[in-house]
Formats: sequence, structure tokens, C-alpha cells
Amino acid sequence: MDLHGRASVSGSGRLAAPDAHSVSRLDIQGLRAVAILSVLLYHIFPRLLPGGFLGVDIFFVISGFLITGILTRELQRTGRIRLGRFWARRVRRLLPMASLVTALTLVTSIFVYSPLRVPELATDARWVALYLPNYWFAARQTDYLANQAPPSPFQHFWSLAVEEQYYFCWPILMLAAVLAATRIRCAPVANLRLLLLGLTAMITAVSMLVSWQLTQPHQPWAFFGLPARAWELSAGGLLAITMQKPPRLSRAVATASVGAGIVLLTGSLIWFSADLVFPGLWPVIPIAGTLLLLWAGNAPRAKLLHVLTENKSSVYVGTISYSLYLWHWPVLILSRARFGFDHEVALGAGCIAVSLALSCVSYRFLENPVRQSARLRRVVWPNYALLFASTTTVLAACTATASVSATHGSETVRRPENSSAQPPGPTPRSATTVSASTVPTTVPATTRPSLEIARKDQPALGLCGVAFHIATPRVCQYGDHKASKSMVLFGDSHAAQWFTPISSFARQHGYKIFVILKSSCPAASNYRFVSYAVGREFYECESWVRRSIGQINHLRPDIIVVSNATLGYTEPIGGHYPDAWHDGLSRTFAALPSATKKILILDTPRFFETPPTECLAAHLNDPASCGVDVTKTISQGARSAEKAAAEAHQVNVVDPVPWLCTKTCYGIVGDIIMYADSNHMTNTFASTLSRRLAVQLGNLLR
Repeated sequence: MDLHGRASVSGSGRLAAPDAHSVSRLDIQGLRAVAILSVLLYHIFPRLLPGGFLGVDIFFVISGFLITGILTRELQRTGRIRLGRFWARRVRRLLPMASLVTALTLVTSIFVYSPLRVPELATDARWVALYLPNYWFAARQTDYLANQAPPSPFQHFWSLAVEEQYYFCWPILMLAAVLAATRIRCAPVANLRLLLLGLTAMITAVSMLVSWQLTQPHQPWAFFGLPARAWELSAGGLLAITMQKPPRLSRAVATASVGAGIVLLTGSLIWFSADLVFPGLWPVIPIAGTLLLLWAGNAPRAKLLHVLTENKSSVYVGTISYSLYLWHWPVLILSRARFGFDHEVALGAGCIAVSLALSCVSYRFLENPVRQSARLRRVVWPNYALLFASTTTVLAACTATASVSATHGSETVRRPENSSAQPPGPTPRSATTVSASTVPTTVPATTRPSLEIARKDQPALGLCGVAFHIATPRVCQYGDHKASKSMVLFGDSHAAQWFTPISSFARQHGYKIFVILKSSCPAASNYRFVSYAVGREFYECESWVRRSIGQINHLRPDIIVVSNATLGYTEPIGGHYPDAWHDGLSRTFAALPSATKKILILDTPRFFETPPTECLAAHLNDPASCGVDVTKTISQGARSAEKAAAEAHQVNVVDPVPWLCTKTCYGIVGDIIMYADSNHMTNTFASTLSRRLAVQLGNLLR
């Protein structure tokens, strides 16, 4: 291997380079069009194409097929791989557009998001610039298919990072295998094709095993990580190595192959949905369909596929698919952040139009000119100069953006105008002090927690923190494990926010606590609903509730505390909301142990328009303007249904609304920030309710 990463293979080890591969395949551009349009529809109108997220998997297979073909043909033709030139081509192909979209998205975010959110987005952009956003999102336990927090406009870069990491590792592995085989045999490789097939098959098998084993316990790492995704690219590589020239297929075989591929691919896009614990081995089906289309697509008699994919519209969309993929997501997320979810059809159509326009322009004036640049193609080092300059520029922009935003937001919070002349209101000792008089005239300089970290101020539940992807109830025990009495906290993330006050009560009265929680999954039996957090019917919630009730009956605790969100994410299927909600809770209460004392904590108020922290950051000198009428933060119908279900099954009810609001909800009391987001209390504020909740529970349990 020389300085350019070239490895020699003897003439006997070379295979004839197939001419077919040097010809542009229009059917592949058509497949790219299918992939990008699937992703586009899924993100903008998820109910129209539930499995549209599989478009990314189609891209992976195509990339593996093309890249492995390029590398294999270079080995066959020259006996070496010039790594410097290969990576330079990848830089020209990917970097300019990625840098442009990253920079413009970051700048636009300053005008769309509050100063509290922009530093977080700058961190996301920094990981994008380092080509590691997939591991960053995995480490944050991001659920791509079901994200509760507002998604990052940089989140879609995860798939680009997977491909970049594959492009870096795969040619090195190929060269290492060739050199190792040459050294072991003390002679040039005699059968290059067989060697590469064995290597690719091994990587495919190992990666599939990793995906299968990692998905259930650590789904984000399986979804975003290269080790669990590499097999999708190497599956395309297997086909590229195997298919040395266009297959000679009869008309019947070509038609059957194309038909089977279309059925597998279309069926997956329609039948698959985000309720799958993905990826696991589920991508096998759409990948098999994609491989069939790639195999038969170059056959002269595959007329059906040619008609579907080689028309001018499909080819052009496939040609700009990279630009379109990069643009559509930030356009969508920033638009929703700016204009909300009202008029969703019009907003979605507008996002599609804007994304297409940006893609056409950027492809015409940036992507294609850079990729086809004669100087960049002729000389390697300017490509790496471009890489260095773009990366450092984006990193500098991230740092500058975060600093400016932090200065604009954080320092203003620390030194609000006229703060010395207008001291904050009193800090409440308990929730009974919540009133209009406890709303400060300015946001105090020393709020608890600070506005910057309020979103992270959650109860310390460790591995039992709520998550979408947990399919089997996870029962965690806290407190004195030797205690003879026990309590169960059961519900969704709105139950989790009561963990600290309930732990305080349990500690004082000698209970151990069992926690059974699942985000966006209310503890209502046989309750079918659409979750706005996951954008679909939450099928697995029903199974989780049923299993959880079985676990509770096995534990037979002395006390069960149930709490659920009642607004914002549920839309019942096949019934009127209050009635369906009442029936679901009634079935749950009836199924719980009859001898156990049951407590229902009604839902806390929800701020629909703007999270209190962001509103307070924007109105530091007028926090009262962030107040919302309490009737707009709760559902009287749902509360009445809950109370009726509780009364019918002798369940005691705790109503926390008077502890958080009077006639108006402000999100701040004294110097305490009450909300972490639009609907979850901060742990700091929840801890101030410990005494009040303990008194209430003590009275109810006598």
C-alpha cells in the first residue's frame, strides 16, 4: 500500500471490468425518487404512508451497491484502491450541500427558536460538522419514530453520517483483506471476487446479528449506529460483487423479479409503521425488494420497471434526491416551530414546494458544479482543503451562534431590566401559596432551576425513566427494599413527574415503591387512541397496560397511585373521548387488586401555545403576560370522566390544579420555574409539593 492507500493485485487476480457498470442506470435514479418521496410523505403526512421511513433503508442499499461496485471495479481494473481519490469524490459529492444546509438551518433557528433552544441546536450542528450526529442522537436516547420533545432540525443528518462512516471504513477493510490474503499466501490473490464476497457476507451477517440483539434493549443505538445498520449497505455490496454484468433474464423471469420487488417494497411502505420496534430484522423485507429491483433493473427485458422508473420526472427527482433529503426536514421542522400545526395540509404542501425549489436551485448552482469541477476531479488536495475549510467554518458558526444566543438569553435572565427596583415575589414553601401575588414582576435573576436547565430538571429515575420503545413493563423498586409495605406508581410521564413527592411520602411512612411507567401510554385498559407524540395509533400501549396490570396483581401492593396525561396526545378511536376515557380507566381500576388502596392524581395543566420557559425567556420583564386561563389548560370533560370512573370503583382522587394555578396559570411562582416543558413539572417545583401531597394522601388513606 502506498501513500494514497493503493494495494496491488496481480493480473491473475483481476476480473474483467464489466462495461454495464460504467453506464448510468436510470432505473437507480427512479429508485432514488421512490426513496426520497417515501421519506418526504412520511415526515409531512405520516398517515398517508406509514412505512415511508423505509426510504432511508432503500438509500442505504443503493449506496452500498454503487460504492462497492466502484471499489470492486477499481481493484479489478488497476489492482489497487486510491483511498485519497475515493474519499475526495465523497467530499465533493456530500460536503458542499451538507455544509450549506447546516449553516442556513442554524442561522434560521436564531429567528425561530427562543434563546434557550438555540444553544442546543448549535450542539446538534456541531456533531453534524464532526460527522457523528448519529451517535449524538443515540446517546440522547432520541426516538426517531416517536419523539416526545420537539425534534431537532438536524436530526435527519444521522443517515448521512452512517453512510459517511461506511464510506470511510469499507475501502480500508477491503484493502486490509486483500493485503492479508496476499501476505498469508505469499502470492497475489488468485480469486479477488470470492475474497470480497466472503468479507462482505461476514460483515452482513455480523451486522444483522448486532441489529437483532441490540434493537430491543437499546433501540436508539440500533437505529442510529453504523454497527447495526452496516448490513443494509453491505447487502447492496453483495449484489454489486455478484452481478458482474447485466443478467440475461427471460421476459418471464425479469417480469416476475420486478413484480416481486415492487410487491415487497410497496407492501413494506404501506404495511410497516412506527409501532414496530425498528430496525431489528424488519428491514429484510424492503431490502429484499430493493435488491430484486436492482438485479432485474438492468436486464433488457425488465420493461415494467423501466416504464415506472425511467420517465423524466422520476429520473429528475432521483437526481436531486440528495438535496431534497437535506432540505425537506429543516424546512418542515422550522415551519412547524414558527407557524404551529394549524392548517397542516397547507403547511405540508408549502413545505414540499419550498423544499423542491431549494433543491433545484442548490443542485443547479452548488451540488452539481462542485461535483463536476475539473480542478477538484484532477487534483486531490483541494478537496481536503474544502473539507477542512467547511468543517471549521461550520464549527465556528456553531460556537458563535451558541455564544450570541447564550449572551442574549442567559445574561438577560441574570440581569433583567429594573430587577433591582422590582424584587421577585416570595418563594413558596408549599403549593398553597400559589396566587397572583406570587408571580414576580420580573423574572428573578436566580430562578430555581434556571431557565437554561429547566428542561433537564426531571426526577432521577435512571433506567426506569419513561421511554416510547419499551415494549415489556419494566418494574423498578426504590426506597427501603426491606419495608413490609409497598406502593406502586403507575401511568405515563405525567405519573413520573410525581415520583419525588411520592418518594418523600413513602420514606416518611415506611413504604417501598415500585415504578411502572411508559411515555405517552395512559393506564387505561383497551383504550385505542392516536398518539400525537408518535403520529399514529399507539398499538403497543394496550399490550403494555395489560401486562403492567398483571405485574401489579402479582406484587399486590398496599397503595397504587395512578396518573395520566389527558390532553395533547390522545385521540380515541371508535368512540367519544370522555366516554372512551371513562371506560378505559374503569376497566383498569376494576382489574387492579381489590384489597389495594387506590389513588388517582388528576392531570396537571398543559400550556399548548408556548412552553412557559420559552415564554418567560421572551418576556423577562413581564412574566405575567405568559399567563394562560386555567380553563384552556385542562379538559373538564376528561376530568369529569376520570372522577366518575374513580367514584365507581372507590378510588380516591387528588386534584393538583389548585396547587399550580388560580384562575390563571403562569409557569412561575416566586423564583421557582414550575414547568420543564409545556406539560411536565420541574422536579424542583414538584419537590415543593411533597408536603402538600403527603397531607392529602394521609387524609385519604385514613
